[in-house]
Amino acid sequence: MGSCCSTNNTPKDTTIEGLTLTAGPGQDDDAVTSCPVMAGTPVVKAVAEAIGLFRDYEGNRYWFCCAGCGPAFDAAPAKYAQRSDLSIPVIVTDPANIERQLNNAVDILKSKAQQESRRGILVTRLNHDSFTVALSDDVPFGLTREHRDK
Repeated sequence: MGSCCSTNNTPKDTTIEGLTLTAGPGQDDDAVTSCPVMAGTPVVKAVAEAIGLFRDYEGNRYWFCCAGCGPAFDAAPAKYAQRSDLSIPVIVTDPANIERQLNNAVDILKSKAQQESRRGILVTRLNHDSFTVALSDDVPFGLTREHRDK
């Protein structure tokens, strides 16, 4: 699937150039989520809300990584709402805690993987401090694999 973020889908009256969507040291563990449309892409909730990159659906709020994801979500909200619980972004703010943060995310997804008994867990390193931990059809059930995104 191509990235909706690779095209210029940003509204003309919204400037987000130079914005870095990563949690800061003062933000709690719930400050960052992943985009339900571009699964695994980290999103800082407060930043997304400040620029209107969110939707409410069936009593839950969903935050987006870019302006193109909102319309995609609007077209199939049930599809994307279901996907959002299958991926956890991990932003490392303290290198000493990297293993603990990744293990916590893997443990959360293990219970989901066991419930469905068909997918494994893929840990993807996006850059030096950003990871995605997700259920993946490319990983056999019962396994956890690591991947470095290029």
